[in-house]
Amino acid sequence: MKTRLEETLGRLRSGKRELRRIRADMSLPEKVRQVVELQKVAVTTIRRRRPLRDIERVWPLRQR
Repeated sequence: MKTRLEETLGRLRSGKRELRRIRADMSLPEKVRQVVELQKVAVTTIRRRRPLRDIERVWPLRQR
């Protein structure tokens, strides 16, 4: 019989495998858009705490 911890870890591992599969099936433009969205979150968080450095910016993307 599995403990609650083992069940939880099993669900987390299963979810991680599924997420990796989904990301592997994504096209490169979709992956880049996802990275840019994460950059927006990171830059917003950093900006609240301190001034941004020159390198800390969101990638400018051209729309096709």
